[in-house]
Amino acid sequence: MISRNSRRSAGGYCPASKRKDHRPRRCASPSRSLVDGAFRQHGLSYNVVLEAGGWEVIKKFVELGLGISIVTDVCLTGDERLSRTPLTEYFPNRSYGIVLRKGKFLSPQAKRFIEALESLSDRKPQGG
Repeated sequence: MISRNSRRSAGGYCPASKRKDHRPRRCASPSRSLVDGAFRQHGLSYNVVLEAGGWEVIKKFVELGLGISIVTDVCLTGDERLSRTPLTEYFPNRSYGIVLRKGKFLSPQAKRFIEALESLSDRKPQGG
């Protein structure tokens, strides 16, 4: 993501190979190794000059023009003053699942939540 006010966002899509000089600012998280691996695989380097502990802080820094960041779509609502550039050619799609403890009863609310998720998915629980 990048600030909509940035001169970099006006030009539309820019491949990562042209963005070598930009300094990503991102949250220290398990995703760091994914980002490191993707940059390394494509021969890119970067210099993290700031790490923040949450999406809202990162988005605010980017909105203020203090840098750019690599984040997942889930943190973007569309209400931010940010431009989004898909990086699907550099990062794999992620999938998430529900982890349950075997032999434990679920509350009615948890059961309904899982049923709602399963109704949205064509995959059923495994190993249960």
